[in-house]
Amino acid sequence: TGRGTTSYAVSLLPSIEKIITLDIIPFEKNLNTIVNFEKKTISLKGIYDLIPYKEKEKIKFYTKTSYDFDKTNYKNKFDIAFIDGCHDNVNTIINDFELCQNIIKDNGVIIFDDYLNIKEPTEAVDKIIKMYPNYNYSRISFHGQLFEGKIKNKDHNIVIVEKS
Repeated sequence: TGRGTTSYAVSLLPSIEKIITLDIIPFEKNLNTIVNFEKKTISLKGIYDLIPYKEKEKIKFYTKTSYDFDKTNYKNKFDIAFIDGCHDNVNTIINDFELCQNIIKDNGVIIFDDYLNIKEPTEAVDKIIKMYPNYNYSRISFHGQLFEGKIKNKDHNIVIVEKS
């Protein structure tokens, strides 16, 4: 979840009905972060309370790991799953992917962040590609260049996985 900025931004889209987000940091635990370009010590709840848009109510925050998440009620329910959690354990990242396979629809996509710029997510994605060769994988370099038109940094990537 991080600060939740991606979730808040996506919640503003009218077509988005619900966002489920997992984080190991409790919703009400203070953390050091940046809000409005200033260093703050604030909880995810504190950030939530600062967000002025009613669309934030589409977001459900869970304090869980992918190992603890009960996917029973979410099988084939989601269009997109975004993996940007654990950055230091390959097996946890693979487990995140396995969870996401179960909760996305047949035509859904799974997006990995931090490919090539952090060792463990890169290693996990490379293993997943070997484990699931029938999926479609796309790597997109980004780090400002989507807006500026030229690639300045080739080590910030996302990988999009489409179930085939």
